[in-house]
Amino acid sequence: MRFEFDSEADALYIRVNEGRVERTIELEEGVYADLDAEDRPLGLEFIALAAFDGWMKRHGTLNVPERAEGRESFLSPA
Repeated sequence: MRFEFDSEADALYIRVNEGRVERTIELEEGVYADLDAEDRPLGLEFIALAAFDGWMKRHGTLNVPERAEGRESFLSPA
């Protein structure tokens, strides 16, 4: 897992796997998940640190499933 922070954009990207992004799904406003062709999560993008902070306050955890079956996959307990 690798964290990338763009201070100019105030954006946080958490890379969880390497691969080619085939699609991006919106998990909630300001929070996106990049998926490969087999729906494996590659990374999570928070368009602002406030989006990450809000996510953690609302959900208490950052669940990254082995395969994504829609946004609910990221909201379910690991």
